[in-house]
Amino acid sequence: MNFHSVKSITLSGNSYGTEACRWIADNVLTHCANLERVNFSNIFISRLKEDLPISLKLLMDAVNDKKITHCDLSHNAFGPQGIASFEKFLEGANHLTHLDVSNCGLSPAGGEMIAAALMKNDDMKLQEFAGTRSRLEEEGLTALSGVFKKQHSLVKLDVMQNGSKRGLAPLLESLVDCKDTLKELIINDNKSINRAVPQLIECIKNCHNLEVLNISDLNLKHKYINSVVDAIIESLETNKKLHTLIWNYDLSRSHSAAKSFIQRLS
Repeated sequence: MNFHSVKSITLSGNSYGTEACRWIADNVLTHCANLERVNFSNIFISRLKEDLPISLKLLMDAVNDKKITHCDLSHNAFGPQGIASFEKFLEGANHLTHLDVSNCGLSPAGGEMIAAALMKNDDMKLQEFAGTRSRLEEEGLTALSGVFKKQHSLVKLDVMQNGSKRGLAPLLESLVDCKDTLKELIINDNKSINRAVPQLIECIKNCHNLEVLNISDLNLKHKYINSVVDAIIESLETNKKLHTLIWNYDLSRSHSAAKSFIQRLS
């Protein structure tokens, strides 16, 4: 096998034990000098929870010296304990642009750990971050907000279903610093947006390259709906780039607001 020609490796959808990960790290990953993309999603099916951090560390240590741009660790239930396995990678991955840690049981502490590692990397410019269904909550999302605010390079953010109320305010505020780059914002199913309505409006108004917006199922109160509608209409009138709006359950609860919205769109 010509290892130097390998740029992408996918292990997803299989179940690897510690010794298998050690063999892959020593005999494959270490030799792929030009590796750019790694997909390690869903690779610890039925494995013991205590084995996951060791196995993951073996794989991630083997790519520490590579110019990795895309890293997918999603659907691995390693929790905060597993984050220590790739903190060093995040601190030194200067070329990383895409990071997916969705459905990994991170918890607020895990979100803070990832954010702390990313903050140590002054050269990284993340373009896409996904952390859906990872229980980041207020502390985790707030910590990650500091990363996005510092890097101001985000193109796509997907943090669906992380159970945060207050955490959405600093998150949305940080995205204004990405107003020239942000194209996709997916924050649906995060308990409540009501404490962050001003930040949501500012984000919609200022992110002039926004193309996709998903604000469904955020338990938005009726009294805020028209303000959000106004912001969306203004965005459409000023930049005309927003082509996909997903706003289920909240807008549909107010017949008059929904009717007015449709009329103004037409």
